[in-house]
Amino acid sequence: MDAYIDRIYFAAGGHVDGANYYFRVVRRGDGKIWNTLTSAFSDTTPWAASTIAMTEKDTTGEFPVVIPENFPSDTYDIVIYGQVGSAPANTDDVLSQFECKVGSVFGF
Repeated sequence: MDAYIDRIYFAAGGHVDGANYYFRVVRRGDGKIWNTLTSAFSDTTPWAASTIAMTEKDTTGEFPVVIPENFPSDTYDIVIYGQVGSAPANTDDVLSQFECKVGSVFGF
């Protein structure tokens, strides 16, 4: 499967120079976190290895949630964060959360 846009997060303030957003993926069945370095789910994924940057579309305040290529089929929680400092951190604000189904909705 190719990478695809699951949905678009609209920043409440529109375009803001220097604003950074990212998301993390949590598997619903067991709570494991996606590790972007190993491309696998784990109980011990470090914060820095669990973030997927969201790139703003031009200067619109629109930040697509792009599901990576060849992502495993399952049901996930996507959690969107607003980055406060110079790097993603577990103290960043949660801005949104939603359920995402990747692959067959029937599970086969």
